[in-house]
Amino acid sequence: MTGSRERLLYVDPKYRVRDSIDRGLDFVFLRAVREIETSGTEANIPQKGGLVVGFAPHNGWIEPIAIDHFLRKKRADKRGGVWVTRKENAQEIPAVLTGERRFIYIDRDYPKPSIFRKVASVLQNQGVIASAFEGTRYGSGDREGGDILTLGKFKPGLVLFARRHNIPILPVVVLGAERIIPSPEKIKVKYGILGVVRELIKEITAGDDLLQVRFLPLYDEHLSSGDELPDRDEFLNHHTRLLAEKMVGEIRRLRTDYPLGYYREGGSF
Repeated sequence: MTGSRERLLYVDPKYRVRDSIDRGLDFVFLRAVREIETSGTEANIPQKGGLVVGFAPHNGWIEPIAIDHFLRKKRADKRGGVWVTRKENAQEIPAVLTGERRFIYIDRDYPKPSIFRKVASVLQNQGVIASAFEGTRYGSGDREGGDILTLGKFKPGLVLFARRHNIPILPVVVLGAERIIPSPEKIKVKYGILGVVRELIKEITAGDDLLQVRFLPLYDEHLSSGDELPDRDEFLNHHTRLLAEKMVGEIRRLRTDYPLGYYREGGSF
């Protein structure tokens, strides 16, 4: 094993102390949740093989931790995902909570070739690449207004990763994350990291929130089509729209009053 793979990719089969640290921290953070209700859909998680996971809506920080909890339970290697996230998080999230192996930081406007090499290494080693379809908690684009609920347009990056490596996509709907310190970075700016810790302790002590998590059936239509959509961007956008349609349907079913934003009734499918 090369040092770089161990440091970054979360696919090294050898036990690492960092694995226990990750699991321990996740266990503590999940104490902020009273219950994670899945209705048995975790059976849709494949036990092995490369996998791309995309979730929506993204309106908190607990979603990756909750999803990893079930990935570790179902996957043969007992590992969670390698999370692709915006580069700003490298400064906003304390390193003790992330580690280089668990996150790939990306400039979404100008992604470097090294990002694609890192993603390829994870998937070629039967690992999991995961991210939010919206790309940000502020999916509607209303950063100034602090709108973390309204659903934004899905980005095609995860379909690109999956198509390039012939990997199925596991769509995941997570509802309720906005109730658990949805914007810790704003608390940090005003009160420092100790302010974030105080709020987290309050949440863990209360532990009265419910997360609804639905692992939808594997999506693999992008693996068997392509000739009818010769343009790459058209292909990626087509399958991103199909995934959005399936996931928004589940969001509507679970929470009829959820603000669908870009995908509101009569909107953009």
